[in-house]
Amino acid sequence: FRDLVLARQQRNGLRYISISGEPLFDAAGAFTGYHGTARDVTEIIKLSEALHLAEDRYRVVAQATVSAIWDHDEDSGSTRWTEGIDEIFGYRVAGQSLSTDWWLERVAPEDRERVMAGYAAAIAAESPHMNAEYRFARADGSYAYVADRGVVLYDEAGKVYRRIGGITDITAQRQAEFSLRESEARFRAMADA
Repeated sequence: FRDLVLARQQRNGLRYISISGEPLFDAAGAFTGYHGTARDVTEIIKLSEALHLAEDRYRVVAQATVSAIWDHDEDSGSTRWTEGIDEIFGYRVAGQSLSTDWWLERVAPEDRERVMAGYAAAIAAESPHMNAEYRFARADGSYAYVADRGVVLYDEAGKVYRRIGGITDITAQRQAEFSLRESEARFRAMADA
């Protein structure tokens, strides 16, 4: 097997070889040799390294963003959330597989029908994007205004197989807009008087 490894190193650069085998013994129990197989696993190792690198990048991006990133698998019906769901909204569920119902139960009841109808319309139109703004319950029971932006992934047959996105807390922005409108209304009222 040593010759095989050296030949591959010289021709194609460093290669990873998986070798398995077992010793052979004669009737008296004396070692007579071995038999086994050697398999080039370089591509498997490279793919594994690339996957780990991609996962590390995803984790760093998720930590650097101010959003709670979600990843929904359509077949299982489960959604995984990044640490943002815990940090921003006070939950302790990051990394767990949660149902769509977990998320929907936290959307303000008055907003649910509108949000679900918007998502259904986006999917029916085979849009790659889903966007909504709604109120989302924090762990303490208060509501945050959120912007939810997602990407829909379709297979070759046009069937949705995954949705990935994030919700960002825009409560401070909404409160500033409400305050500005109230100030403008008071100003108009004073001007009319």
